[in-house]
Amino acid sequence: MFKNFFCGLFFLLLFCTTARAQEFKFTGDTVSSCNMAMNQIFIHIVKMKKVYKELNDFDQISTVKNQYGIKTFVYKYADTQSRRPIKYELGLEIIKTADQSAFFNREGYFEKEFPLLGIKLAGFTDPGGRQRFFDLEKYVEDFGQGLWDLEQEYLPYKLILRPEKEVYALNEDITFKVTLKNTGRQMLKFKDLNEQTVFFLYGGRPWGIKRADENAKDIKDFYLKSGETRTTIFKGEGFGVPKEVEIECVYALPYQGVRPSGILKIKVVRE
Repeated sequence: MFKNFFCGLFFLLLFCTTARAQEFKFTGDTVSSCNMAMNQIFIHIVKMKKVYKELNDFDQISTVKNQYGIKTFVYKYADTQSRRPIKYELGLEIIKTADQSAFFNREGYFEKEFPLLGIKLAGFTDPGGRQRFFDLEKYVEDFGQGLWDLEQEYLPYKLILRPEKEVYALNEDITFKVTLKNTGRQMLKFKDLNEQTVFFLYGGRPWGIKRADENAKDIKDFYLKSGETRTTIFKGEGFGVPKEVEIECVYALPYQGVRPSGILKIKVVRE
């Protein structure tokens, strides 16, 4: 997974400890974003019915709302008529980080926190002793993209990606700008934007990049005042077939465990 790929990199970087992001408040907008994420997860699980028999009746369950007005669901499946009876359960909810989940004591319990939002996804998967089953925890990070996007809004610095042009020819190098912007209220210290601090993935695999100015020298540290930016131009490997391309990017400097990320979108065509 893209976010887990860089989980060990934060110790390489220094950050001004007095940094402050905008304050997050649990409001109606939060509830709306959480419900959108739960709808997204629900739809994706329904699509997995094609692969996992134990999800056959998932789209027939009724979602309920918890004390915050956020949708939650619990699903049970049993097939006792087959030669190999199947029993299977799963559940998922979004609650505040300090809360204890109703699923806490269930088999296969897991949590995924969103530190800047003060919330967490809590759920469980009980496969009934089966070895091959739909593992909800494995897919949660892919399904909860709405929450990842919301959390990015509460970082005190952002990553902005801009391609040199929107359309590229086959095998043409992809030239693009990476801009780091201080959106917080205080001066922050950063590491330079280079091949060791900016990372890209395409199709779940590293996408090779280098700075467009091959003679560029690393700057150990630099500072940005509130509203200031720093930009570096990179080149990435071209693509040999026509396609629309989305490349994930992350800057390896974390804030409360969250790293700024973005998507580089380009189109590759035959000339």
